[in-house]
Amino acid sequence: MKLLMPCVCLVAASQCVYAESGMDAWRQGNYIEAARALARQQTGSPLADYYQGQMFLYGYGQLKNNTQAMQYFTEAAQKGYLPAIELLARTSLTLDKNPEKAFQWFKKAAETGVVSAQMYCAAALLFGYGTRKNEDAARRYYIDAARAGNPLAQYTLADHFLDSRAPSNRKLGLIWLEKSLKSNFSKSQYLYGTLLEEGKLVAKDAEMAKTYYTQSAEQGYLPAFIRLGRLAEAAGQWDEAKSFYEKASANGNARAQLAMADFWMNPKNPSTNAENGFLWTLKAAENGFPAAERALAALYKNGTGVAKNDNLAAQWEAKAKKGGGARIDAAVRAARWLSNGSSDVFTAYQPGGIYTAWNNRGALKQNIYNPAPERTRPTREMLFQPKFTLVEPNDVAIGDYFDLIAPMLSARQGKEWAFPAYPIDTEVESAQRNFSYVLQHENEDVAAESGGAPDRFAHRSNVLEEMNAKIGAMKPSEPRKAAWQKVLNRLYNRAILGESGAQFQLGQLYHYGIGVAKNRQQAIIYYQLAASQQELRAEYNLGLLYLLDPQSKADYQTGMDWLMDAAFKGNDHAQYVLAHIAEKGFTTASGEKVIPEDPERAIAMYHLAAANHYGPAEYRLAQELIQDPNSSLDARARDARTEKVRALYASAASQGIAEAILPLAFYDALSSNPERQKNAFTTAQTQARTGDSEAALLLGMMYDRGIATEANPAEALYWYQQAGTNPVSQFILGSRYSEGRGVGRDLAQGEAMLQASSNSGFPWAALNLAILRQQAGQPFLPELQKAHALGNTRAGLLLADYYLAEAQSPEHLQQAIEIYRHLAEKGDGNAQMKLGFLMESGLAGAPDRVEAEKWYAAAASQGLPMAQYLYGQFWQMGGVEDKPNLPEARHWYALAGKTLPMANVALGFVLDAMEADYQAAEKAYQQAADANDALAHFDLGVMFEEGKGRPVDYKQAQAHYEAAAAASNSSAMVRLGGMAFRGEGVARDEEAALHWYREAAKLGDADALYTLGLFSETGIGLRLDYKGALSYYEQSASRGNQKAMLALARMYQYGLGVEKNMDSALRYYRELAAFNNAHAQFELARLSFEGVSTGLLPAEARRYLETAQKHGSKAAALYQRRMDAKVQKQLSVIEPIRMPVSKRFDNESAERMYFEALNTWNRGNENLSRAMLDTIMVRHPQYAPAKRAYEQLKQKNATARVAQADKA
Repeated sequence: MKLLMPCVCLVAASQCVYAESGMDAWRQGNYIEAARALARQQTGSPLADYYQGQMFLYGYGQLKNNTQAMQYFTEAAQKGYLPAIELLARTSLTLDKNPEKAFQWFKKAAETGVVSAQMYCAAALLFGYGTRKNEDAARRYYIDAARAGNPLAQYTLADHFLDSRAPSNRKLGLIWLEKSLKSNFSKSQYLYGTLLEEGKLVAKDAEMAKTYYTQSAEQGYLPAFIRLGRLAEAAGQWDEAKSFYEKASANGNARAQLAMADFWMNPKNPSTNAENGFLWTLKAAENGFPAAERALAALYKNGTGVAKNDNLAAQWEAKAKKGGGARIDAAVRAARWLSNGSSDVFTAYQPGGIYTAWNNRGALKQNIYNPAPERTRPTREMLFQPKFTLVEPNDVAIGDYFDLIAPMLSARQGKEWAFPAYPIDTEVESAQRNFSYVLQHENEDVAAESGGAPDRFAHRSNVLEEMNAKIGAMKPSEPRKAAWQKVLNRLYNRAILGESGAQFQLGQLYHYGIGVAKNRQQAIIYYQLAASQQELRAEYNLGLLYLLDPQSKADYQTGMDWLMDAAFKGNDHAQYVLAHIAEKGFTTASGEKVIPEDPERAIAMYHLAAANHYGPAEYRLAQELIQDPNSSLDARARDARTEKVRALYASAASQGIAEAILPLAFYDALSSNPERQKNAFTTAQTQARTGDSEAALLLGMMYDRGIATEANPAEALYWYQQAGTNPVSQFILGSRYSEGRGVGRDLAQGEAMLQASSNSGFPWAALNLAILRQQAGQPFLPELQKAHALGNTRAGLLLADYYLAEAQSPEHLQQAIEIYRHLAEKGDGNAQMKLGFLMESGLAGAPDRVEAEKWYAAAASQGLPMAQYLYGQFWQMGGVEDKPNLPEARHWYALAGKTLPMANVALGFVLDAMEADYQAAEKAYQQAADANDALAHFDLGVMFEEGKGRPVDYKQAQAHYEAAAAASNSSAMVRLGGMAFRGEGVARDEEAALHWYREAAKLGDADALYTLGLFSETGIGLRLDYKGALSYYEQSASRGNQKAMLALARMYQYGLGVEKNMDSALRYYRELAAFNNAHAQFELARLSFEGVSTGLLPAEARRYLETAQKHGSKAAALYQRRMDAKVQKQLSVIEPIRMPVSKRFDNESAERMYFEALNTWNRGNENLSRAMLDTIMVRHPQYAPAKRAYEQLKQKNATARVAQADKA
């Protein structure tokens, strides 16, 4: 039992990562759980208050209640929560029409730096809307907004400073104006144009002024049109001027109309027309423009364009003196200022969301649930489900195969090795040729003086000694001896003069006895002379001479000293030889090892020689590097090693190292470079045809994968079979036989070949063998553990997933965590993602969000879509900053959404449920729906049904719901049932509705279960069945449905269809009261005051009654007035009269009316429900179910009569 307890806890904790917190549940869209948790936790957090307000406002998880929503928003705002402050400011301004209250909330928002709030406060103070007019106070607000980059504020500040007499202020005004211009603000463009036209503060430039006027006009700024018209008139461009005035006056602007009148009155206008001028002046005057009124008076007085009329002239003159038409309201002036003249109302300050963007009025009713957007919630099962699927050999990187093959290639080189030697001088070589009769001048492949490649690893005797042996066998003539002597004399003369090269060459001749008698001492003398002048070849040869021709034991150390000196001065031959000696040690001819192995020094020396691009060293270093198993490297280091090894092979091959050519081909086959792939294919094909088994293997892989050739499985199989018996071919062919791919399926043969490959230490074979055995129901863990131990990342992940999924052993759980951490630290993205999930969720111990963020970020940066999704969710849930960061969440969801539909659903959820950006949300949902994501179809259905940011479209909603329902989405089934029942977009169809509700109920949907309970209680679509109704309601209530709880409380309280049981009724009322359900709170208080044993103390009952009133219960308010009247006898209460409901139920059946009546009661509106029952009794007095309920609800002994309020 002790062993299983941690795993049981693991299972319980892992169903959903964010189930422990109400705020987390809200962010995840689990609103029922959020409502329960937030009501239970009572944290006092303003964010929790705000979330509860959102649930009551939208009807998500709570029955919609605007009054309760505003109370929670107010509490959050009073605690300083900015989104709540902004919401209250906007609703106070645009919905409540309370500018004074709005100003107070905007002022609080402005103090936190919200630019839009700063601008509103500036407007309110500038025009005296909701506060006293105060231009100095307004300026403080728009200065802050200007600093934050608001172009209107910058323009207003510029205009203020430009109006100053102080030159310094005017310069400051120009600076602010230029800042505003960067935002292409139309007023700023216009104002700057006037400065250019008039040459104020800037150089006069009429053409540039016209450009700025044009830019301003293109944004619809009317004064710019008028200015352009004036300029066109001045230039005699009358048609152009008329066009500008027409555009300006199109929307009834009085100034533009007067400008058009002036245009027609202009005597220079070839088309001057006084009558037209009069008509346009009249239009402007009728719009209340004083200048137009005065102009119209003058026209009547002078009889211009109209018959002279002194009375009308006097009337218009008087009107102009009074200040024109009606004063423009402060609200309109403020709205126009904020919108740059584009609106007379505060459009930009509307609260948005359900307040203004939802077009289905049914969704705005009180005490209803609205369908909430849904998204996938990550679970342990989703991420850690072990997938025992055979690895396809083509999915294994060719590099992984080569790592196994490389030792085979090294083994083919043989053990013969010789010290590389420098070639003799070209002049000496020429003299040799001249006196030689029999010497065959073969391509000896010796090293060039510049450091070229020596003989292919010198798999022969020293080439100079071979040459000397051939020369000694010759009998040159006297003339040839003379020629040879001449060459030697020149070398002597140059050596005597101190030329180090000649000294080195003479040392070579005496060292090897070429043309002279072999003389060890003379060779040493000349080498030392050259070495004293830093001739590194001489130092190298001295080292060889002492090592290979020692006269005493001390000579070995002397030789090593010379080699070390040369090596550290940069001689690649010495570096390479020292590397070889350190790798193998040095053994005398007698078998005595005088210099021991030193592997670390060997690698260091190979690195030094390879850095000098010495081909043999590059090849050997590459061979050494690939011996280091991949398992010890992280992903980045592994990639870097691959590139380095490939470069070493390439350089070595280019210098003629034949052994490097095939390894290079393996690495080039890995490349995405087509030219490299083509070279690899050519190499593999050429060498495979000569019988090279490793080349045949590579050729098979390239045919199999279609690299540099058309994919040809048959050809691939042929070459695999030519590759002989080796672990790689055994793995590939064993996997093929196991799957029956390209060959007849033979599980026994496949398993045998995989076993042989696994026995050779190939981890992929061990992995596939484990998978085969798991599929066959045989013990598989030993092979899976072996594959993991051999460093196979995929095997490690599968093993860890298996341990985590089995949840049977704490030891295995710990091992899984250690595997994930080990692989994560090596850079494996999947392991990083899973470790991040474990750290975040607390499945690996106490939650550690810092570690979680570290691993999520690492995995997401590698481009793993699921990691990007989880990282986005981490930001959304406030995992990084203790509060949601929605821009970051959207960023990562969008990246993941390129290939992961559920990420687009999550992106849509954030935009829909958290930001109310419905157009963007619809786009995100649509992307996921295009990939046939069921939740995306459901969320789109809701958008079309509710008309979120778009017209209501039941047909589209139905299509998306059907697509979601086909994928077993119960919420979509409920919506389809509701549409069929109500006849929305389709004809009413109770059978179809019943079908969908039943299907959803099978999946445990709380709304469906509630509706089936209501069907059973009312006999809609089903026979009347109180027992069935009770069962359905109980199932729904257990899932948090408040309507079902109210239905149960009603049934038990009044004995409707069940035996009356006040204790059961009270139990449900208490549970509902914990949800802050106003009706339940009122009922508990009322019953307590009326003597029912509710368990509440009098103070508690009073508190419940007060809370119910605050939560919008009119019945509670009326009950309170009744109680007050009893205490204060002089008070009286006017009782509302419950009137029968008429129009609402015209042409409805008794069953439907009864259904709506009970549904209304279950929504918490008892008084309206009773009114509905009254109507049924008037219209259908013999309808038995309603009559029975009506009579039982009227019984005085059932409960005292409820206050009659809340009509609708």
